[in-house]
Amino acid sequence: MAPAPSSLRRILITGAEGFVGRALAARIRAEWPGITLTGTSRQIDGVTACHERIVLDLAHGDITEALHAAQPDAILHLAARSSVAQGLSASAETFDDNVTGTLRLAKAVRQTCPGAAFLFASSGEVYGRSFNAACPITEDVAPAPQNAYARSKLAGEFAVTDVLASTNPVIILRLFNHFGPGQDERFVIPAFASQLRRIRDEGAPTVIRVGNLDAIRDFLPIGDVLAAYGAALALAAARGPSCETFNISSGTGRSIRSVLNDMIERTAMSVTVDVDPARLRPSDIPRAIGDSTRFRAATGWQPDHIWSAAIDGMFDR
Repeated sequence: MAPAPSSLRRILITGAEGFVGRALAARIRAEWPGITLTGTSRQIDGVTACHERIVLDLAHGDITEALHAAQPDAILHLAARSSVAQGLSASAETFDDNVTGTLRLAKAVRQTCPGAAFLFASSGEVYGRSFNAACPITEDVAPAPQNAYARSKLAGEFAVTDVLASTNPVIILRLFNHFGPGQDERFVIPAFASQLRRIRDEGAPTVIRVGNLDAIRDFLPIGDVLAAYGAALALAAARGPSCETFNISSGTGRSIRSVLNDMIERTAMSVTVDVDPARLRPSDIPRAIGDSTRFRAATGWQPDHIWSAAIDGMFDR
């Protein structure tokens, strides 16, 4: 990541127990050692990389008390139900966590930490049907979300904009697909990697169960995403009260089939591919690619992790 902004001394990460939260906390501690990190989680045992830990349910807990304890110069709001599939079966819970929690956090930050930089992890999923008209898609294209998860993320964007933009520098990151070791197997690349590891290491049946292999998606290795968070933090720390929205994407589309073929090739195994109806999504978007030109111009960020090395990393134990 870029050098830490001199104005940042204390950072609060919500959802610090999650895949990105853990990796981001570890990266900040390694590269910005002068900064104190506080992580929130519903379960204290999940927050391992932060200096300080707070048990907090954003939808129902005392956020003001947590902010007084953390005294952050910047808040990275990562806590969310982050799975589209999970949102399909639990839309009410998704809105409770992703909208109610975000709104309550924004109101508490406005009251307790005016001026603190605020980063909100949104999703490229908010564009939804608009992908059918434009790809790669820019931030100027109107969102048209197609599922509860995407709608909850767009609602969260409105919440942080309307509540915080007049008192805090706010940056909304519309993150496209990203992957890395330790990611939940509900996501496609770790799902493939887990099945292939079981075949390789445990003698499992040589069958890979898949969903729609024809969909084209924009993937980033987790290292590029962590660098984007660092760049966004530096940008926010230099801003006054405002709100900016950026795509975080590679700009390159890969079919799910090509990703699976890459992974199978790297294991040098012979496997059978079986389409599992349970893994197919209703209203799946055929092609979703993001244009991150605006963020690159504002920060100098460039995705530079090597695809083959990132895929290899999914097989490390």
